[in-house]
Amino acid sequence: MGPPAIAPRTSLAFVLSALVIMTAAGVCIFLLPPGCIVASAFALAASAALALTPVAIQFSYRLGVLDVPDERKEHERPMPLLGGPAVLAAFAAASVLGLWSLPNGLLSVELRTQLAGTLAAGALIALMGVADDRWGLKPGVRLIGQLAAVCLVMRCGVMMSFLPPTPLGRLGEIVLTMLWLVGITNSVNFLDGLDGLASGVSTVAALSFGVIAALTGQAAVAVVSFCLAGAALGFLKYNFRPASIYLGDSGATFLGFTLACIGVVGDWGTPDRAADLFVPVIVLGIPIYDTIYITIYRIRAGLVHNLSELAAYVGRDHLQHRLQHLGMRPARACLFICLGAVMLGVLALLLQTKGPLDRYDKFLALAVVAIMFIGATILMELGKNHRANGSRPDGSPAAEKGGDPV
Repeated sequence: MGPPAIAPRTSLAFVLSALVIMTAAGVCIFLLPPGCIVASAFALAASAALALTPVAIQFSYRLGVLDVPDERKEHERPMPLLGGPAVLAAFAAASVLGLWSLPNGLLSVELRTQLAGTLAAGALIALMGVADDRWGLKPGVRLIGQLAAVCLVMRCGVMMSFLPPTPLGRLGEIVLTMLWLVGITNSVNFLDGLDGLASGVSTVAALSFGVIAALTGQAAVAVVSFCLAGAALGFLKYNFRPASIYLGDSGATFLGFTLACIGVVGDWGTPDRAADLFVPVIVLGIPIYDTIYITIYRIRAGLVHNLSELAAYVGRDHLQHRLQHLGMRPARACLFICLGAVMLGVLALLLQTKGPLDRYDKFLALAVVAIMFIGATILMELGKNHRANGSRPDGSPAAEKGGDPV
């Protein structure tokens, strides 16, 4: 038995301040000029998350939705897992008000349907995550739930459209959209093994999408992106090390799914269709890279032999774990990875530049991205070797078999 569950205290004055800011931001959405809607929606989402997360912490303890420590985990007492509902509620309130306040003409019927479907499917993903956090669901059940959410957003028009308009091209777009949405949903969830990492990377990615959307005249996409960034950032206050609450599967999968949908809904390549593909891949490059690397590593190491084993396998072989194996403290590892996400966001922005050196800027951006991932691979390999040699920051011996078990 671990130490008893103790709900961390949050200053009443801090919560009241967050409520005041939330109210002011909500009023500003309707009173300030259209150009201020994005900033007001961001402030509303962040302050709502700041105010709602302490409530989620209390509900987690009362309902027993806790991550109980054992020999495989680093935390010493049961940790709340209802971070997802707090992030979802903050995001939903801010995005609905922000989109509602946009002037006529900035939110088409098609885009409204896509964003409404994204919110509804995101709520479904979060609800299924809560069930997983409370009772534990088999990988197959989780996948079925994710595919149901994917079908819902695709029905609402969230669909890739870059292949030739033929039956085969349409089928290819359906398959690629499903792989993208499910893949990003789970890759962000994989990052949620270090305090503040998944919420921090999601904040940076959403801000990157928001800035690019704002600069390219996509007001509705910018509002939704900044609302997601604000909700994740407000939650990060309680989630950064030492965390007082975890995202849980509900929060991590919700953030990943919503980011994946924004990547499809946004028009990132006008008039260059190639950038429409490159921008979301670069912005979400860290979770994508981490998932690809560990998948290849686990298959080559013989740790998994089929999709079922791959979905169920849990190991300390992710990027954040490799950095810790090299001796980097958890908080610094989180900040290091988030800094990498910032750099990728800036590089994605370079793909949108227009001018006489446009072609060279894009080549430079892609070259830097390639160098970053080569460097990440070197760090991953070095971390693997340190782990194999028994070198760990906490001084405990490495496991002799099974690769990198938790």
